[in-house]
Amino acid sequence: MYYTLRPEDASKEEFEKHLSIDGIGKIAAHKLQLKGVAKTPRGVEVLEEMRSRIQSQIDSVKAIFAINGIMLDSIETRIDIKGLINKPIAF
Repeated sequence: MYYTLRPEDASKEEFEKHLSIDGIGKIAAHKLQLKGVAKTPRGVEVLEEMRSRIQSQIDSVKAIFAINGIMLDSIETRIDIKGLINKPIAF
């Protein structure tokens, strides 16, 4: 679909965000994990931004979750890095 649509500019960036996500799932009783693949430093930033946005949404509805017996506290990321080093490098 990506190659058929050939998105450009902002559309391309938004489409690539979705391509970098492998999934989201429960890893502990009160915790979710966002899994993704980053091929560029911007890809790492995007996944962390998405984690932050989801965490904000979780925080805003925790009371509603608790009333309904859902105890959810946080989301973390597991990013598989492909082709880059995700650490500051100095000489």
